[in-house]
Amino acid sequence: MKKLALLLILLSAGSAGQAGVPSTYLAAAMAAMGGESKLRGITAIEYRAVGTRMMVEQSERPSGPYFIDHFRLHEIRDLGRQRTRIEQADEAYAADKWWLDQTEPSSGTTIINDDVSASLSAGKYAFGGNFLEQDNQEQFAFAPERLLQTAAAAPDLRVLPDAVLHGMRHHVLAFTWNGAPCVLSINALTNLPWSIQWTRAYPYQTFLNPWGDVTSSLTFNSWTLEPYGVSYPREWTYVRLGLPDVQLAIVSLKINPTLNDPELAVPADIYAAHHEKLRWVNAIPLGLGGSGPPHEIAPGILFYPGGWNVAFVKQAAGTIVIEAPWSTGYTQQALDAALKWSRRPVTAAITTSDSWPHIAGVRQAVARGIPVYALDLNIPILTRLIRAPHRQIPDLLAEHPLAPNFRIVRSDTFVGSGDNRLEIVPYRSATGERQMLIYFPARRLLYTSDLFSGDGNGGWFTPQYLKEMIGAVERRHLAVETIWGMHYDPTPYQTVIDYERGFLAESPATPQPQPTGSQDAAAQTASLSYFLGRWECDGSFPASGKAISSTMRFESDLDGSAVLKHHDDVSPASYHAVEAWTYNAGQRHFAAAVTDNFGGIREFTSDGWSDGVLVWSSAPPITPAQQFVYTRLTGTSMRVDWQVAHNGPTYVVGDTLSCKKMSP
Repeated sequence: MKKLALLLILLSAGSAGQAGVPSTYLAAAMAAMGGESKLRGITAIEYRAVGTRMMVEQSERPSGPYFIDHFRLHEIRDLGRQRTRIEQADEAYAADKWWLDQTEPSSGTTIINDDVSASLSAGKYAFGGNFLEQDNQEQFAFAPERLLQTAAAAPDLRVLPDAVLHGMRHHVLAFTWNGAPCVLSINALTNLPWSIQWTRAYPYQTFLNPWGDVTSSLTFNSWTLEPYGVSYPREWTYVRLGLPDVQLAIVSLKINPTLNDPELAVPADIYAAHHEKLRWVNAIPLGLGGSGPPHEIAPGILFYPGGWNVAFVKQAAGTIVIEAPWSTGYTQQALDAALKWSRRPVTAAITTSDSWPHIAGVRQAVARGIPVYALDLNIPILTRLIRAPHRQIPDLLAEHPLAPNFRIVRSDTFVGSGDNRLEIVPYRSATGERQMLIYFPARRLLYTSDLFSGDGNGGWFTPQYLKEMIGAVERRHLAVETIWGMHYDPTPYQTVIDYERGFLAESPATPQPQPTGSQDAAAQTASLSYFLGRWECDGSFPASGKAISSTMRFESDLDGSAVLKHHDDVSPASYHAVEAWTYNAGQRHFAAAVTDNFGGIREFTSDGWSDGVLVWSSAPPITPAQQFVYTRLTGTSMRVDWQVAHNGPTYVVGDTLSCKKMSP
């Protein structure tokens, strides 16, 4: 009995001592960093950093190697008022035109106050979206200056068994922050924090939302004594979903800098419009960000534009949905729209790529018992997606588990019969390794997946991707007239053929003899191939408000060295004109001659496309000066403005037209 009593006393003492261990570990860690009072005295942080982000969700294959972005970062955090200013310059994959001669990084500024972000560009503010707020929360909670205080404030802070990491013993603490389970590791020898791991859902973040309960970790390295009197880690390494994410190195650090309030403030109107109004990715309405309303591109084939395009194919057995993107909620809306449109059940979905937003809705198709056609190489990542835990925000598949019915595509696969019979074709190319084409033989239509899209400047992203698609078409002898993709509208196939030819003519891989004038003209004129075809236009005269309608027909002529345009107003308007567009190799600009039914002949010049805009300016004899401004909106829509000079360099709009391409 005495031995038993002594054992109970020892166990009781051990238990009481264990209860005090978390605070002891945290106190030692705070002391190692410079002391609790010093850490609590940090009210603001400013740093500059260089770093690398692994673009896992965008890369050619889930296992890597990954596309990378190199960035420079200037960040200011006001810890007291939860305000952040981020200035970032990207110099690799996340930058503009990385596939050409990149002359300068792509830069942007974001300001975050509480749950509202604003982006600053060219001196103007705009709402920055919903996805940044959770990242900002994590910065305020887990950055080195606040991490230990975050753990200390948790009511459920507790000790886990020590762990050996990289040969060193670490104390391990667990706690909950904002509903997310967290694990903090502290080096048992130095008492400095080593890593923080947390698991949470990301309902506002397009890339992470499909994975449900996402586990992330932030590891600290390169500790440095700062003039303020604290030790601070200058290298941070992020890992998400067990995959590399971001690594940054701080090259300049200021503790408690003087803050410029206006630079940290989201404009009041943006804040009022969006505060406490965050929208989940699952709630994004079908068609948001699209080029216009859904329309049939062939009988029984409905193109549904959106931030991620989908399409519905009516066949005898039912309806096939092409793509299940963006989120389970978005995909469910697509399934509902397909049923309403076709009045036939959805019998299959086709997912053609492995990028995270592109497969985001596959869980919903599986939960609805819909068979899913998928490339053999993508079955592992789709299986991971189906098995991903969704406990914090359960979706339909989490609430009602169902085994997937994957129809694995290993080679060219035909689906259905009749005019809308389709053929699924694996690319099996360098960058299209995990993607598939969908070909409609009877319609001469081709869906190109996400391999390429328009670059916003009259070109395509990227010529290599075009080459792979064109190569796949030629190898299989597909008869294609019209193409469309996940991020571009139906477009004449000849458009990308002409663009690739023009790109190669402008940028020869090896030194070539200088082209003759006619060859150079043909190469330059190829950049105008976007216009080829018949357009229908509607608009108005801003001065009077009078409506106007026109048709425009663009044709290639002179063996590709010229573009002829026929412009015809619809009655009661009476303007008709013929234009000849050519390229002057000697003067290195485009030239146009316009003759009309009023007996006029006008000459114009242009430097070509710039940021998706083509401007024709009148030659000096024309007074007042005139401009025709063509603005590319999508692959099949544009705006045309006729402008007249007023008060010197200022132009006023004489008429404006919104045009839609009706045929190649």
